[in-house]
Amino acid sequence: MEFPFETDYVKVFFHESTATAWLEWTRPVNVKEYQEGVNALFALFNETGASRGLMDISRRGSLDLDADSWVFKKLQNTPQKDATVFQVALVMTEQKYQELIQCYSPLQSGAIDQVVRINYFTSQKEAEDWLANSDLVSI
Repeated sequence: MEFPFETDYVKVFFHESTATAWLEWTRPVNVKEYQEGVNALFALFNETGASRGLMDISRRGSLDLDADSWVFKKLQNTPQKDATVFQVALVMTEQKYQELIQCYSPLQSGAIDQVVRINYFTSQKEAEDWLANSDLVSI
């Protein structure tokens, strides 16, 4: 796969200055498109060895919980070359963020904490700042 990877619904690229793999949805997607975009992101993780990612889902649209569970399982099962925890900044709309915190369950997120560190944001700038200023953690 060649990068940057771009279709009418997703952009996947490597941000050199922050060593971060980016995925940005450009319109609402179906499950097949979602999986294609996420698979491209993981191919970029593998190609670059990046441990940091930014996923902007602000324009992705709504998908069922199985689609998001599929991504978390994929993150859990992706070996890291240097045993570093993945750091993922997830950018979403304010409305989606409010829905997320109202439905949040530590039991749901606890299973992935050892392999993936996720933080949620409503702006790309905040997400970039977190990624740039957070230390990489070893497993």
